[in-house]
Amino acid sequence: MLTARPLPRRPRRLPLAAATSLLLCVVALVLPSPARADDEAWRTRLEASLATVEAGVAELDAQKAAPGKLLARIQALHARLIPLEAAAKLVPGTIRGKEDLGNATQDVATLTTRWKKVVEVRKGPTPPPPPLPPPSHSTSGTPVPEAPKKPQGKPWPEMVQFKVNAKIVYAQTGQWQSIEIEPYIFQSQFLADGYRGNVSFTLRAANLVRDVKSAVIRVAIRLRGPLTQRAQEYRIYDVTWVADRAFGDDSFRSFPNVDDLSLPMPPRWVVSPDKGTSSFDAEAYVVSAVLPSGERLTFQTPTWETR
Repeated sequence: MLTARPLPRRPRRLPLAAATSLLLCVVALVLPSPARADDEAWRTRLEASLATVEAGVAELDAQKAAPGKLLARIQALHARLIPLEAAAKLVPGTIRGKEDLGNATQDVATLTTRWKKVVEVRKGPTPPPPPLPPPSHSTSGTPVPEAPKKPQGKPWPEMVQFKVNAKIVYAQTGQWQSIEIEPYIFQSQFLADGYRGNVSFTLRAANLVRDVKSAVIRVAIRLRGPLTQRAQEYRIYDVTWVADRAFGDDSFRSFPNVDDLSLPMPPRWVVSPDKGTSSFDAEAYVVSAVLPSGERLTFQTPTWETR
């Protein structure tokens, strides 16, 4: 008895469209994708732009940029900008916060704008340009008279008085002589014939409208006590005060040994010569002054009775 053998099955063929798709997938896996290369270049540009904003924000808050991937850096920069916007009284901005490059591009652009607004607020408003000077001539060619200049600041007074302390260190002048007070008994006595002393004073600046570079000061000293026989006798001294740069109110300067004063008197016998230190009634007024700009000023001074 004969047994029929089953015929061998033929392999099933894929449809043409399915075979084509499978072939393209294999090629795509083997060959590099141009779209993927473009994405990497895009991401590189975004990271460079974000680094610029991070550096600018670091100058505002003195913080370092957060490390990590692009999205993490965007979120960290957004969090740092919020307190800066609040301090600048700006409405805090928002971000999309998604990983795809399209949304990341929009976020980087938004962060850039927000950073620049904070910088503008900190700089303050731009001052207006100075006004143009008026034309010196009219359109017809006739000269236009210039307006008188207004005085700048407080005007200077006619008199400027400084404070002064004056003194003299004095001693009686004369010579010792041996006098016979009894036969063969002698005693030394001092025959005084006047006074001599060194005049010194200290000036303290006052009543200056502005600091000055130098000044000529007239000091009037009224003699007193044993140094004069007249009630109102003055000695006048003009001194020059020059500063390294400038001096103003409450600056002081000493002028030692301005004068070696000698005052003769009728001779008289004294047990010992008188000496000491005496202060004077004194006044000081500025005769002239030179400002740091080089401008020279002159002032009035009183008159005093002198010899």
